[in-house]
This record gives sequence, C-alpha cells and structure tokens, in this order.
Amino acid sequence: MRPTPTSSHHGAHLLVVDDEPDIRDLLREVLVREGYRVTLRSEAETALDDVRQGDIHLLITDMRMPRMSGLELIRTAKGIRPDVGSILITGFASTETAVQALRLGADDYVPKPFHAEELIRVVDRVLSKNRLLVSERDALDRARDEAEDLRRTTLDAEAELEATRRDLDLSRRSLAHRVEDLEFVGNLTALLAKERDLDRVLDTTARIVGSRFGAQVVRIEVSLGASLHTAHHVADGVPNRHVGALRPDLVDAARRELDAVTREVVLGLGVPLEALATPLEIRGRAAGGIALLRRLGPEVDTGDRFLLGLVPRALAVGVEAELQRRQAVHAALDVATRMLEALEGRGALHRGHAERVGGLARRMAAKLGLSIRLQDVIHTA
Repeated sequence: MRPTPTSSHHGAHLLVVDDEPDIRDLLREVLVREGYRVTLRSEAETALDDVRQGDIHLLITDMRMPRMSGLELIRTAKGIRPDVGSILITGFASTETAVQALRLGADDYVPKPFHAEELIRVVDRVLSKNRLLVSERDALDRARDEAEDLRRTTLDAEAELEATRRDLDLSRRSLAHRVEDLEFVGNLTALLAKERDLDRVLDTTARIVGSRFGAQVVRIEVSLGASLHTAHHVADGVPNRHVGALRPDLVDAARRELDAVTREVVLGLGVPLEALATPLEIRGRAAGGIALLRRLGPEVDTGDRFLLGLVPRALAVGVEAELQRRQAVHAALDVATRMLEALEGRGALHRGHAERVGGLARRMAAKLGLSIRLQDVIHTA
C-alpha cells in the first residue's frame, strides 16, 4: 500500500526540472495525485527564475541536463533560496553517487529507475526535514528578536533608572539649596532687623553673600548723597589675582540694568571665574550694587541668580532705615540749633541753658537709636 504524505504537506509547491518530456509528465502525474502543486521546466535557467520568485518549496531535478547539471542547478538554487528543498534524480544508483550528491548540496536523491512509492517517500521526507529546519530557523529568529527586544527593554529600563537617579539627585540638591536659601534669608533678615550701623550691615551682608554663593570675592557699593559706602569680603585662601579680577565696572554695569543680574566670565590670571552683579535701587534710583566672583561651574545656576537678585531688595530696607535715621539726625540738629539760638539771644540770664539743651538733644538722639558717635556730634552742635 502506497504511503500517504503528511496532510500538512499537501499544497506544497514542487518544481520539476528534466529535459525529457515523458519523465516530466510522469513526475507531475504522481505528485499531483498526492495533492502537490507542480511546475514543470525543461531548462535550468527558467527553473532558477521560479526559485527567485520565492514560491518553491522543493526542487526535483535530473542529474544530467544540457548546459547545467542537476547538482549545479541545486547549488545555484540554494544560493538564491537556502531554505528550498532539493532532490536529485540520478541514473547511477551507488553509495558513492549518493554521498557525492548529498555532499554537493542535495537534500536527498532518487535512483533510476524508481517506483512512485519511493519517490513519494523521499519527497515527504525532504519536505518534513525542510519544514523542521524552517521551524527551527523561525524559532531562532524569534528568539533573536525576543533577545533584541529584551536588550532594548533592558537598555530603556536602565536609561529610565538613570534618569530617575538624576532626578532624585537634582531633587536632593534642590532641597539642599532650598534649605540653604532659607538659612540665607533668615540670616540676612536677622541682620537687617538688629544692626543699625550701615557699614556693619554692608560688611556682614558681604560675608553672608560670599558664604551662600560660594564666592571668592564679594564687593558691595552704596551711594548715599555725597558719601560712598563700600564693603569687601574675600574668602580664606583666595589669591590676590582673583581679587583684582572683580572690576569696579561690574557694579557699574549692574547699575545700568535695574532688576537684572548680569553675568560674565572673567579670568583671574588665566583661571576662568564667574562674575555676577546685581543693582541696588533706593527710592527709584540706582544707588549701588553687589558683585561677586566664584569658580565657573559646568552650568548656569538660574536659582542662584534669582536669589542674588533678591539681596538688594532686602538690603534696600536697611539702607532706607539709615536714610531715615540720618533725616532724624538732621531734624534733631536743626531743633537743637534753633533752641540754642533762641536761648543765647535772650542774654546772660539764659546762657547756662545751652549745656542743658545739649544734654536734652543727646537724650533725644539716644531714644532715636543713633550711635554714640552721632550722639556726641549732636551734643557738641
């Protein structure tokens, strides 16, 4: 009883190549009866065109044909489509011929003369083998694709993890900066609330600014009428060449750009430094500025620039208080002068009152919170 090929092979496309019409017709009759689709060709060149189209599952060819042998046809077809099956029909039924055919690329062979049952068995075996090879190749391709997907997923996960780590680091640094900012604002506020001497306010502000911003050099200038008050802070161990790099025109540049923080990169004898300057505005007029030098970082810290821009607003409160105290001093001096003039003008009877008025003026100055030096000035006047 003739074996029936596996049903999953039915419909497979077989290409039969033989230069003898009778052999081609016989092979087609046998194979079509088994449920295969069959294409017949008499020349190798035409058969290779069919292989290139990619719809051939199995190539059956005679060993001896004109212009190109069956083995050459199989080798060429395998070069075009490595997955195409191949059976060589040969008239030399020997073990040596079989080994040579298999070694040269054929998947199997059928010796002449052959029975239909034998041909069907070989066809079924080669198709099963090729189907297994194709399944293994597909499985390998899928495994490679899955491995590539896993690799990409792993890389994406690592990149996301790294981004998360960076975000956490930035959050920690941001939190640390916020804590430093709060401490800075607290220290500056406490200074302005307690200290009444302008020069000491400027000196302490320069020190606080230098500490918060990591500045090597800080310079503060405040113009009050004809007087110019300045303060400097130089960090420990900072070379003199860096002090000279903080040019006075940096403060002047800040004065010309109110409500802004100017930034420049300057050289302290070849060392790149970041220079920041911000203006001080009093009663709507430019009255000075704050400038600092620090090491040049890899990125511009916009948070630091924003915070530095707030310092003059806080400092302006202290300067405004100083202006008010000066006005109070002038008012007290004016009152004392007028009292003295009035008393002295009344003659010898009231001349002794001048000293008493001077003491009264001193007490008034003390109540206003003026310094001892200013109290002395008022008493003498």
